[in-house]
Amino acid sequence: MSVFERRRQARSGKILTRHSDGMTVVDLEFDLLTGARLSTVALHIQLFRS
Repeated sequence: MSVFERRRQARSGKILTRHSDGMTVVDLEFDLLTGARLSTVALHIQLFRS
């Protein structure tokens, strides 16, 4: 199995809507590399907005 395939298998996610308040809940799991990339993007977005 290639590194790419292992990373793909490590990813998962689900999206649901809570009936109590109608809020959408996003639950995601990423491999280490993708998680680090997303964290970096989120940090840059926060810095840009402040």
